[in-house]
Amino acid sequence: MPRKKMKTKFSKYSKNRLLKIIIAQKERLAKLQSENYALTKKASLLADGNAEIDSLKEMIALMPGNIFWKDRTGKYLGCNNNVAKWLGFQSPDDIVGKYNNDFLPTEYSKKLEQADQEIMASKKGKFIEEAGIDLNNNNQQKIFFSHKIPLFNRSHEVIGLLGISLDITEQKKMEEELKIAKDKAEASNRAKSQFLAVINHELRTPLTCIIGLTDILKQHKLPPNERYRTIAAIESCSQYLLNLVKDVLDFSRLETGKYNINMTAVSIASTLHEIRYLLKPLAEKKGLNLEIEIDPALPKFVLTEQRLLRHILINLINNAIKFTEKGYVKIQINLLEKTLPQVKIEIKVMDTGIGMPSDKLDIIFKPFQQLEDAYTRQSSRSGTGLGLSIVKKLAELIHIRIKVSSKLGKGSTFSLIGDFETRENPAQVMQLPKKFPVRKNNFKKLTVTEPTKQPKILLIEDDPIIQFIHEKMLSELGCKVDTATCGREALEKVNQHHMILVDISLPDTNGFEIIKEMRRRHDTRQIPMIALTVFTGKEEKIACLKAGADEFASKPISRARLKRLLQKYIHLASFNQF
Repeated sequence: MPRKKMKTKFSKYSKNRLLKIIIAQKERLAKLQSENYALTKKASLLADGNAEIDSLKEMIALMPGNIFWKDRTGKYLGCNNNVAKWLGFQSPDDIVGKYNNDFLPTEYSKKLEQADQEIMASKKGKFIEEAGIDLNNNNQQKIFFSHKIPLFNRSHEVIGLLGISLDITEQKKMEEELKIAKDKAEASNRAKSQFLAVINHELRTPLTCIIGLTDILKQHKLPPNERYRTIAAIESCSQYLLNLVKDVLDFSRLETGKYNINMTAVSIASTLHEIRYLLKPLAEKKGLNLEIEIDPALPKFVLTEQRLLRHILINLINNAIKFTEKGYVKIQINLLEKTLPQVKIEIKVMDTGIGMPSDKLDIIFKPFQQLEDAYTRQSSRSGTGLGLSIVKKLAELIHIRIKVSSKLGKGSTFSLIGDFETRENPAQVMQLPKKFPVRKNNFKKLTVTEPTKQPKILLIEDDPIIQFIHEKMLSELGCKVDTATCGREALEKVNQHHMILVDISLPDTNGFEIIKEMRRRHDTRQIPMIALTVFTGKEEKIACLKAGADEFASKPISRARLKRLLQKYIHLASFNQF
């Protein structure tokens, strides 16, 4: 009996206890389920957030330009691919935790860090231009346009900095190039305006003189001596105009790079003596001594461009004579160094002329520049301002440096210094093949006839004044002259002429075509043809000879040159009488 009762009590107790346990477990399970749901939701949200962060990181990494962010101390927290690349890293993750001075030279890192700290201290964003280097491209210097802004926490405390920048190196280069081009264009326009002003004066003065002098010749019966002086003055003005045009054309060829260089063995001493012989009458006319001093150790021959060297020296010596009223003009050659086959030679052109102020020496080699002081305003000393500019450019072409020293009222010294190769002999030997192919059409058929008493010349020229001048010269040299003013008329008139003078610029065609056509015709094929042109460049000469001309002569042709051509191409001894 007692056991049975005890069993009942235990069962009730166990049941209640078990029920409580079950209820507690259910509550715990429900709580766990709730927590699990919350955690699952948080995990899902976190996964979504991480995905968004990863997407955001990927987008930032691939964005153009440069993007980076740092903490308050300047330590990198992240960047995009471009920043990692130009700083020399494989990926943006490699830069995290590093500072500018870990990979940039001190001069750059200090400036960048200072700018960043100033922006964070100001708590304001700023647009700035910054210098940097591309560590991935041989430390190439770069220029960046950056926008940097401070980063804040919820308490509005600065915790770092965000930077966005663009590489504007190429744009800055373009800006600089455009600025240089603009400056050059403006300088060119100023120079052109100045040139037009100068050329206007330089053309008007001699033209006015020519018009006035010709009017005197027409209106007045002058005594022989005055008539001669008037004609000589007209000739002087005309020669000046011709030289003026020549200077302008020379400068134009130099500016466009169309000057041909032909290096040969040259005797500088002989060249100077020839120039002295040429310019001595000009110096003596002003009562000046034109002296030459040559270093006895000077090599006999050096390799240079004789035509250009001659042009340079004539211009400098002529200038010295022009600006010297008394005393002398001296040319001095010195051997400065000798390390065979190389030598360094200095040529000095010294004068006792008016000199120049020291503050003007830097402009005399600039084109279209003239010193405008009172002592240079005489008409006899005027010019285009191209002479020394041409000299400098010619000197540069043959690797000669030019220097000038001068004292006002005391004179000037122009020095030409160059390195040359010595040559023993100017002769150039060309090896010819043992067998030289000969073709029949390589030679012109020549017929030797008895000397003619009055050669017939066909003059093809459309300008009536030039035609009159040349016709008069030819007549005085004993020639019978037929004239034509265009190509068609010339082809109709040509008949048993001994020589043809043809202007290259004709109204209906060019002289090249006339020459070619006459070379094709049987009756005119062997006639000597002389091409006449106002252009004196090597290109024009080559074109004339290629067309079939025997010679090339610049207009207006001189009497002496015309006489030499007649003597060369026509067998007429009587030319020597003229």
